[in-house]
Amino acid sequence: MGTTTKNTNTILPALKKQIEWEIEKRGINPAEQKFIEDSILEIFATAEAKEKLLLDRGIFSLPAWNDTKNLLDRKADFKSYFSEFYEKQNLAQSQQALPARSVNIRRMQPGKDANYQTVFDSFGRPLDDMVVSENTICQILFSEDEESKAIRAELDLKSTWAHFLIKVGKKFFVVRACLDSDGLGLGVRGLGDSPVWGGEGEFRFVVSAEKKL
Repeated sequence: MGTTTKNTNTILPALKKQIEWEIEKRGINPAEQKFIEDSILEIFATAEAKEKLLLDRGIFSLPAWNDTKNLLDRKADFKSYFSEFYEKQNLAQSQQALPARSVNIRRMQPGKDANYQTVFDSFGRPLDDMVVSENTICQILFSEDEESKAIRAELDLKSTWAHFLIKVGKKFFVVRACLDSDGLGLGVRGLGDSPVWGGEGEFRFVVSAEKKL
């Protein structure tokens, strides 16, 4: 599982004091203090980043989207395969036209392992606030607008899986998409069903960046 690290902010005051003490003790030129501090803090920041389960790739905007097709409506566009689980569980939901909005993308670091619940909990936000609609997924995967193209470039579907959090009734599910040699493939699992181990891959996770009202 992802390792929990101490907050760097709780370490820095004591570390800075220790640096100052060492500088005075060793007769180091005080002019070198900032360089020494910056070098040490960079080491701490790099170590902390490596311990994180997910790295934040940023907030990406999406324009308004009037297409109300759900994933099942787009089944023919998934040339590689389409989730039997999605169909058997009757997860297809009617969709509404969407205003302009934004999503947050995070990348799982190579070699980390978890399950979907742990991954999405690591965002530190209520799950309900992070859910995306099915037609948001369709827009990201198929739309030719520049924003969706930029998101697809970030998701790097030829190399790794992109994961989206959806909700049907009171249950949360994870939609997984990747681009195989014969086209897009779509998988769906329950939030607590599957382990997630990236190996040397760098899975992407996409959630809504909008707070639910």
